[in-house]
Amino acid sequence: MTSVFRKRLPFWRFILLTVGIGAATGLIVALVLLGFDPGQIVMIAAVTAFGGVLGLVMGVPAEFAVRLAAPRLRSRAGAVLFCFGLGLVSVLVTLNILGMIIQGPGDYIGAYEWATLLFALAIGLPAGILTACATSRIVEPVEPKRPRIDRFTGLPY
Repeated sequence: MTSVFRKRLPFWRFILLTVGIGAATGLIVALVLLGFDPGQIVMIAAVTAFGGVLGLVMGVPAEFAVRLAAPRLRSRAGAVLFCFGLGLVSVLVTLNILGMIIQGPGDYIGAYEWATLLFALAIGLPAGILTACATSRIVEPVEPKRPRIDRFTGLPY
């Protein structure tokens, strides 16, 4: 019988995980963009904290997405791909909402040029990879419940 998946972490631990993934993504992006310069340590810390806050904001919708999708996952590879996509899309949605708040509703990522969209995808890539690495902490396989079979009719009851 094929296995299904279920959400593994309670709500507050999942939010804590998304904050950690957001902060780690912020740190990776800051180190790639700014380089490791001791003069930039305050900026690196600010970008890391900003990533953690964005992880906190996107943790709630991601929790509901995992809760809805986990019973429908049928394989470990599907679960890893789902978590990768969840991390990547969470960053893209957050950046779009942030861009609309800062620059107005007509300005969102990908609306004007491909370079902006590729830059946003490059920022989301570490979050997708880190979320895919945390798949075993997010969902776990379980055997589906087998219905009881009536011995006389052979039908489930």
